[in-house]
Amino acid sequence: MTAVQGPEFTTGLAQMMIKVEGTHLKMPLSVLTGREPGRTVLVTTGLHGCEFPGTLAMIELLREIDPETMRGRVIALHPVNAQAFQARVAMILPEDGVNLNRVFPGKPDGGPSERAAWRVTQFQDMADFYLDLHSGDLYEELAPYVYFPGRGDPAVVEASRQAALVLDAPYMLRSDSTTGAYHSAALRGTPSLLLERGGGGTCRRPDVDAFKKDVRNLFKHLEILPGTPEKPRSEPVELTGVMYLKSAHNALWRCEVSAGDKVAAGQKLGDILDYFGNVQETFTAERDGVVLYRLQTLATNSGDVLVAY
Repeated sequence: MTAVQGPEFTTGLAQMMIKVEGTHLKMPLSVLTGREPGRTVLVTTGLHGCEFPGTLAMIELLREIDPETMRGRVIALHPVNAQAFQARVAMILPEDGVNLNRVFPGKPDGGPSERAAWRVTQFQDMADFYLDLHSGDLYEELAPYVYFPGRGDPAVVEASRQAALVLDAPYMLRSDSTTGAYHSAALRGTPSLLLERGGGGTCRRPDVDAFKKDVRNLFKHLEILPGTPEKPRSEPVELTGVMYLKSAHNALWRCEVSAGDKVAAGQKLGDILDYFGNVQETFTAERDGVVLYRLQTLATNSGDVLVAY
């Protein structure tokens, strides 16, 4: 990683609203610059507007960290999808109905979501490390876990994996996907992680504080902050072969498992019902695993992920 200390910011915290060119969209940007040169870390929150704990965690953390003790710089966009945040809209950018996390690296001359992704990409390309904070959206319950990229330069993959080990999440997953903000950054050479914690449209203090602890540990690992990362309660278990069960109906979902549950092959996970209670489809686990997240609402639409395990 290259030490980065640009001339445009002096020691301390600078904050502003930045515009997405060609749209009326704006994002809150914070830049916390340390006294000593060092790495640049980008943290994003709220790519999905109703995933709240990471946004509050970063707002608080940026005020709590003393830049006099820092090396390098922290750049934070919090939240990226401010329009969905304010409107309490799940998953999409309201302006075009697109899942922003599916269009990276975006385009400078595309639609609103592509332009917003491109704006974030510009900051990714300034960074030596990228962390994307997520939660379960309005209708999702999840267990804390962290994704690290499985594709790209082996050194980038390994740097990402080593960083994941300092986070206090019980599970970590190597993902071979090529979509998403953190994948996009990793494929262009920036070690990256996506950390999931909290959900259901809530912003609970334990989730906020856990995010803050994880981010501090990452900053210590990257030598942005002094000291040794606090040891996690247990080393994350690395999971493989995630199964995503999807609904083929606009109907009712009667789920029989919760996020974090361990399931055995053949175990019933839930039923799809019609409006009169008739079972349309029953889902069972194909193999042993742990429930990472699940749809927690009774209503389901075709294409919804019902359970990921």
